[in-house]
This record gives sequence, C-alpha cells and structure tokens, in this order.
Amino acid sequence: MSSSIHRLSAIVFTDIVGYTSMMGENEEAALKTLEVNKAIHLKYFRKFHSTYHKQIGDGFLGVFDSVVQAAHACSYIQQECKATNINIRIGIHEGEVIFKDNDVYGDEVNIASRIESAAGSNTIYVSENVKRNLDNKTGFSVEFIKEFELKNVKDSMNLYALEVDIEKLPVISSLNAGKAQKH
Repeated sequence: MSSSIHRLSAIVFTDIVGYTSMMGENEEAALKTLEVNKAIHLKYFRKFHSTYHKQIGDGFLGVFDSVVQAAHACSYIQQECKATNINIRIGIHEGEVIFKDNDVYGDEVNIASRIESAAGSNTIYVSENVKRNLDNKTGFSVEFIKEFELKNVKDSMNLYALEVDIEKLPVISSLNAGKAQKH
C-alpha cells in the first residue's frame, strides 16, 4: 500500500460546455475540439507549474500550489479557448487534498468539481477560500454570484465570478517554464 500526502492546494476543474451535443452532431469536429482544448490546458498547466493534472473526458483537473497560479492559468486557458471558439466553464477551490497512487482525492476535490458544474459558459467560478486569497491581489476582480447548494456538499457555499484584467497577467515569455509533475 502506498503512502498518501496531504497538502493545501488550489484545485481547478474545467469542462467543455455542450461537448456531448457536439459529439452527437459531428464526432470528428468534437474530437478535434478536444485535441485543441487539451493542448491549451497542458500549455498553461506547465507554464503556471501545476503540480498535478489529468484529463477527465472533455474536462481537466489541475492542482496548483497557489491560488494566484491557478487563477492566472485559468485566465489564459479561458482567453485562448474563447479565441478558438471553445466554450468552457471553470471552477477553482482551495483546500487540503490527498495525493495517493498517482491521483488526487478528498472532499475539496469534489467541491471544486461542483463549483465548475455551477459555472456558466465562459465563466470562472471560485469559492470563498479562493476569493479571500485574491482580494488583495492586483488584476483580479471577484463578484458575488449567489449562495449555492452544491450536489452532495453538506453546506451551501457562496460562489463568485472571477474576472482577471488581461493587461495585468504575467507575460508568458517571462515565466520559468517548469514542467508539471504527477505525484
């Protein structure tokens, strides 16, 4: 039995809006969209040093050491997906996760997934934990949406829409292009 590691992390879930319908209408086009989406995600997960990521169907799970890194990565992902006509929704949450057997687990992972499901097309929703971490950071605007009852989550949660001033995003060429790792 392998050991597990608990770590406070920023957890990201993304999903292509309407992918099931796309696949039903034009399988080849849907698969091409999936390839483009994957390339976009992997590029920014690497640039912003995700510590873990995996593709789940037409979506992604990414784990970052910092809420700011996660927010920057998601902003770039959202921006590039919009430019390529891929409608995605994104959820970001912060909490303690468990790394075990080359995967990531925990209630906080499930909550991040539910936050993504609550988001609309081309939006980034974040939890109160993420909001608190971004309140005093330049370039981020977080607007209260409403209190949500998330599926299989014990307590209701306030969710916020995240907007990032693209003029304040770090320039990609100035970032150290570290590689994402799987634990």
